[in-house]
Amino acid sequence: MGFFFAPWYWYTNASNIMGALNLLGSALGSVAGVMMVDYWIIRGTKISLKDLFSRTGAYWYRDGLNYPALAATAAGSIVPLAGAIFGIGFLSDMGWYLALAIGASSYLLLAKVFRYGSS
Repeated sequence: MGFFFAPWYWYTNASNIMGALNLLGSALGSVAGVMMVDYWIIRGTKISLKDLFSRTGAYWYRDGLNYPALAATAAGSIVPLAGAIFGIGFLSDMGWYLALAIGASSYLLLAKVFRYGSS
C-alpha cells in the first residue's frame, strides 16, 4: 500500500502533501460515519465489554468481518477520491463531510438490511 500512496511524490512541494493529507483525511470520514451510526443508532450507546473479546459475542461477524461496514467505508471513500481524480473541487474540498454522510447512511441501510448489530 505504501507504494501506491507514492510518498516520494508528496514531498516534492507543499501543495502535493496538502492534497495527499486532504485525501487521506477525507477517506477517514466514512470510517467516522460507520462508527457513529454503529454506536449511537444501532447499538444505542450500549457496549458489552465481554463481547468485545469473544468470538461468539455481539461484535463477531461473518468470518470476523463486518461486511456492511466495509462496503459503507468503501462507498464513502470513493467520493473524495473521485473529486481528486476528476478535479471536482467541491467533492475534494467537502470530502470529509460527504464521506461521513455517505458512509453513515449506507451503513445504516446495509446494517438494517442484513440485520447486523442487533443484540
